[in-house]
Amino acid sequence: MITRTPQNDGYRELIAALNAWIVSRTFVILRGQVDQWRNCVCFQGLIDIFATLAELTATPVSKVEGPDSVSFMSLFNERDFERSPLIMHSAAGMFAIRKGSWKLIAGNGSGGRGEPKGRPFAEPWMLVDLETDPIESQDKSKSNPEMFNLLKNELLRIRGDD
Repeated sequence: MITRTPQNDGYRELIAALNAWIVSRTFVILRGQVDQWRNCVCFQGLIDIFATLAELTATPVSKVEGPDSVSFMSLFNERDFERSPLIMHSAAGMFAIRKGSWKLIAGNGSGGRGEPKGRPFAEPWMLVDLETDPIESQDKSKSNPEMFNLLKNELLRIRGDD
């Protein structure tokens, strides 16, 4: 059920419900293709369902279709899976990049529900290690400048001149 309040037009809950439906249907399809489930500590994005279903159904995909989607079928075939950095975007326009357990939020606020919402690409940016801080409460940019610069440069390279 989607609840509308003065602070929430129901959009977030609708998107969450749609995402859950898409993911659940994807795994129903995969159940017929996979002999055994296994646990994995790697990460995927919803965008990766595109490449996964294309591989599963042997559907040819051109380079311009889902260029940042990565198939995670290898997880079900006991092969290694390594995902290139994942770019995320909040409804409020805040970008983030994730690589492994590290996430760099490219803006000076939450970009979402929390206050202050901040502005996209305004500094200071926030680096978090999701393995040790899943609620994203501790900025690690000063103690890990190498990772901060690596992710910042990668995000700016991918973003280009947009």
